[in-house]
Parts: sequence; C-alpha cells; structure tokens
Amino acid sequence: MAVRHHDFGSAQVRAEAIGRPGQRTFRVLLDSPAGNAGLQLDKQQLAELALAIQRLLALNEAATATALVPETSAGHTQLEFTIGRIGIHFDTGRQAIFLLLEDVEATDKEGLNVSCWLPRPAALEFAEAALAVCAAGRPPCPLCHGPMDPEGHRCPKANGHGIAALEEGSQQV
Repeated sequence: MAVRHHDFGSAQVRAEAIGRPGQRTFRVLLDSPAGNAGLQLDKQQLAELALAIQRLLALNEAATATALVPETSAGHTQLEFTIGRIGIHFDTGRQAIFLLLEDVEATDKEGLNVSCWLPRPAALEFAEAALAVCAAGRPPCPLCHGPMDPEGHRCPKANGHGIAALEEGSQQV
C-alpha cells in the first residue's frame, strides 16, 4: 500500500477540545469543498502548531500576495486519524500557510496524510483560537507549573516529594 494523500486545498480550520479538563481530547477540524477531517492531536502539538503559525506570519509580515490559494473540489472525503508529524510552510507568493498533517501510524511506504492551505487571516484566527482552547484547561500550579485538578493538587514543591525539593533540602544543613 502506498501513502494516501488528501489535498483539501483552501480549508477552514478549527481547533476544539472535547471532555473535562484533565481528560480532554484535542482535535483539528478541516472543512473544504474536497471534504472534512477530524484529526486528533496532543495539547502540546496544538499549542506548538499555533505558535509556529504565529511565528511564520510575523516573520513574513511585509510580503504581499502574488498568487491565489488553490481550491480543491474533487470528491468529498471524510477522514479521522491521530496526527503524528506536522509539516508547516509559509508561501510568500500566496501569503498563506501550507499544512501537511500525517497519520501517527504512517511509515515511509504506507500511510495517510492531509494537506491544506490557510490564507493569512484564517491562519491567524486559527492560531489565536487554538491557543485559547489550550489555555482553557486546568490552571497551572504557581509553584511547580503542573496542572491543578479541581479535586486537589499534589505539588512536589509544596510537599517535599519532588526532585527539586530533595536537591534544595540537601543544600540546607
């Protein structure tokens, strides 16, 4: 079996989190005339993707578009998979972000991937919304920066069970 590639062309891309904080599933949703996809990923992957988009847009702020973002309308594909590798590129001629999202189970010889284009305004909107989705979870502990559960939090820095607390304690004699 070969690598199956699905080109969604210019797509609407959204981020969502399903479930309670601490047990959420994060997804990137793609909608285009070519189809739609619900692609699961880690919270950290989503946050890093959003930050990478913001960095690429900031680095290429002065450029002006000289080409159109391609539209795709062949068929209507529906896909769901867990994202492994993410490829991202800024096309200065199109003033758009190109995303390549690969199935976590893909190999060099077989697998599945999806690509799409996000024009600058849509890319910026997605990045901001994705960061908001990531930030809407459990608040970080002010001492250890780990996530705090509503039921309570066992903080290594507050109760002496962390490596940092042991190292600090060994210096005090």
